[in-house]
Order: sequence, then structure tokens, then C-alpha cells
Amino acid sequence: MVRHVLLDADDVLQVLPGGWLAALEVYCGKRADEFLTAINMAEQPSMRGDEPGFFPALKALVTEYKVPASAFELLVNVWHRIEVLPHTADLVAELRGRGYGVHLATNQPPERAAYMREKLKYDKLFDSSFYSCAVGAAKPDPAYFRKVVATLGVEPGEVGFVDDLAVNVAAAREVGLVAHQWQYGDDVDVLRALF
Repeated sequence: MVRHVLLDADDVLQVLPGGWLAALEVYCGKRADEFLTAINMAEQPSMRGDEPGFFPALKALVTEYKVPASAFELLVNVWHRIEVLPHTADLVAELRGRGYGVHLATNQPPERAAYMREKLKYDKLFDSSFYSCAVGAAKPDPAYFRKVVATLGVEPGEVGFVDDLAVNVAAAREVGLVAHQWQYGDDVDVLRALF
């Protein structure tokens, strides 16, 4: 029986209005897709909490791509321009009210994790948060799910997991979690019915 629920952040709990590509096109023009691919690769160590961190990688790419804005501007106007999805946030409160432990399970570099904790107040919304940079592993690495389950002190089958990416759902299932794919735009009642 599921006693704890893990929810992903991006495209489950929160969304970047217009999407990543549109947000980066403002700064990178036609090279936005190329820049997005490059930063996704460069940020992987910071997602696991390894040095040098996300901001130095972003700064280096801003210089390499000759972006007409500072790395700080991109951080604030792209990575921090998050909108919390009210229906999903309401579901978190509902599940907690029904006795579930509800936890954030997200891949984030330290800078964005700090923003989500401090500005979006996720520490108050959730029972606990598992940011990959603090866990020391990132989804879909099975080590991420094993560490989370060990921290919760329960069996994998007692943990439900919701993510928008099929690869993360598959990895969670391999570890024994009760995992479901769901994303922004899907009917929230489908998500509610899972638990």
C-alpha cells in the first residue's frame, strides 16, 4: 500500500510559461535550441551536486554563445520564471490531509533548488524535498530512488511516484516504486484517482 507520494517539479508541480525554447529565444535567437541542448549537458554535474555548479556552466555558455545578457539575467528571467500550478499544489495539500507523506522529487541544480525552497516556499508545501543536487544522484539513476526510499525508511512499494518523463517513471518502477507518468495539461482528476 502506498504511504508516501513523490511528485516531480517541472511540468508536474510547476511550469515555465511558454516553455524553455521560447524563453531562451529572447536571448539566443535562432541558436536557442542549440543553447538549450548545451546547457542541459553542462548542468548535469550540478544536478548531482558536483562542482563547479550550474551558474559557472551557464556563465561559460553565455560567453561562448555571445548572449547579449548576463548569466544572472538568464538565471532570473528563465530558470527562476516558474509558475506553480494551483491544481497540483492543491492536490499536495489534499493528499497530506488524507494522511500521505507527500514529497518533492526533482532534478535541480543548487541555485534553482534554493530559489524553489526560499521563494516558492516548497518546504512548507511538502513534508520533505529531494532535490537531486542534495541527494547526490539524479533521475533516472536508480541510486536516486534508492536514496529517497532509504531516507523515508519504507519499502519501495510503499512509495508512489509521479513524473512527466517516461524514462524516470521506468527507472522508479525498476526500483519497485509505484510510478505513474503525468504532466501539466493532463486531467488532474486522473492524478487524484491514482491515490
